[in-house]
Amino acid sequence: MGRHKEFEPEEVLEKAMALFWRQGFERTSMQELVEAMGIHKRSIYDTFGDKHTLFLMALERYADIADRDLRQAAVRDTNARLMIKDLLESSIVIAADNSLGCLLVNSATEVSGYDSQAATRINDNFDRSAKLITQIVARGQAKAEISVKYEAAGLGSIIFNTWVGIRVQARSGIPVAKLQKMVDSVIALLD
Repeated sequence: MGRHKEFEPEEVLEKAMALFWRQGFERTSMQELVEAMGIHKRSIYDTFGDKHTLFLMALERYADIADRDLRQAAVRDTNARLMIKDLLESSIVIAADNSLGCLLVNSATEVSGYDSQAATRINDNFDRSAKLITQIVARGQAKAEISVKYEAAGLGSIIFNTWVGIRVQARSGIPVAKLQKMVDSVIALLD
């Protein structure tokens, strides 16, 4: 008869995600994962596999949360222009309040150069986010909330790259006022 798990896999995955978010993949040891997750090493291997597989699962969990949050923001704001402004400005606020940055962006800069599996998951999320932003731009152009001077795909790419750039630069200590100027410049492109 198999042993019953004495933990919720989703809960301990969240704990692993938080540790990877704080420390990155390379600086996180299995012993730190054991301590953070509150389960035995054997349980980690049995439930999640090795450290790398656990990391990939943590990235997927984070990406699911990020996707959900972005989709909720897109629905919450009926005006596409305001949604884009809110998206960019919320990144400044989150980055200023949270020195951890974004797990996906952090991981892209840490491991994407040598970890193709992580890079694929990160790039899939980036692609989904960029497509959603482009759809928001197109919706705004159709409603005359955003100028049609530039094509939706081009504006979507600029907005997405600014959004990621804000998160990277905020984490590196760029002043909020400078980040706000970036947002203002991008919003001016929508005129």
